[in-house]
Amino acid sequence: MKSAHRLALAGLALAALASAAHATNGLYLTGYGAEVMGRAGASIAISDRTLGLNANPAGIAQLQGDHFTASLAVMAPSLEFENMVNGPTDAESRYFPLPAFAWVRSGKETPWAWGVGFIAQGGMGATFDDLNTFFGTQDQSYTQVRFMTLSPTVAYSFSEDSAIGATFNLGYADAAFRLFPSTSFFNTQNRR
Repeated sequence: MKSAHRLALAGLALAALASAAHATNGLYLTGYGAEVMGRAGASIAISDRTLGLNANPAGIAQLQGDHFTASLAVMAPSLEFENMVNGPTDAESRYFPLPAFAWVRSGKETPWAWGVGFIAQGGMGATFDDLNTFFGTQDQSYTQVRFMTLSPTVAYSFSEDSAIGATFNLGYADAAFRLFPSTSFFNTQNRR
């Protein structure tokens, strides 16, 4: 009995020390929606939620009735930069909200299902202040990338076990970049 108590105590200690997992696919999340994130991003083989229309549009054929999902994930990257003239320098802490919304309608009376999703698929950036430049000055570096899709989707169910679906992804992306804006030869702010 004493070994069972020790084992339980060790399990509780390990659980108390555990921290949240932080994973992305570069600029993209591993999945969209709490349930998919809880499955470590598995949304292709198991596409049973409205936000699954992004990865496997045929999966919405499994749903019955009207379904609406809203999700908010936040990326909080921890970035560091180092080169020959700068020691390890941490980026300014920034948060990148990634909202996702989806609505799906289907029913037992029809084999068709349809829906639409808006998904902020990814994005990130970094600001490094007071970097030493190779020109003997101190300056800033700034980057930001964003990507989102609007995804109208339709699916047709042949049976309980097979369906086909299609999504038309309308994407929008933008990027901003500044490398040493006060040091650049082409910077008009410093001209008199």
